[in-house]
Amino acid sequence: MMLAAPNTENLILLVFAVCGAIADSYYKARGGKRAPKWTALKLAAAFGLLLVVVGLRGASKDSIIYLTVTFSILGFAGYEAWRWYVRRKNPVPNWR
Repeated sequence: MMLAAPNTENLILLVFAVCGAIADSYYKARGGKRAPKWTALKLAAAFGLLLVVVGLRGASKDSIIYLTVTFSILGFAGYEAWRWYVRRKNPVPNWR
């Protein structure tokens, strides 16, 4: 069985998303606007449903694993990009 080569783009996205999550935690600690309660759950449910549909159509185990990792990283990076937009639109006074 051949393994796929590591995906460098996913690693770069993951690093930027983690940096965004750290900045978001500082923003929320200083009194910034919080995300709606069910946002992350809705995003995870949408990606989970997509994986179930792909799995039911007969995709291989390796492709399901690859898509799961890719969708997880893209979802996390997209969520943090949206939070970056919220932080820019609603700044906290005296936030440095």
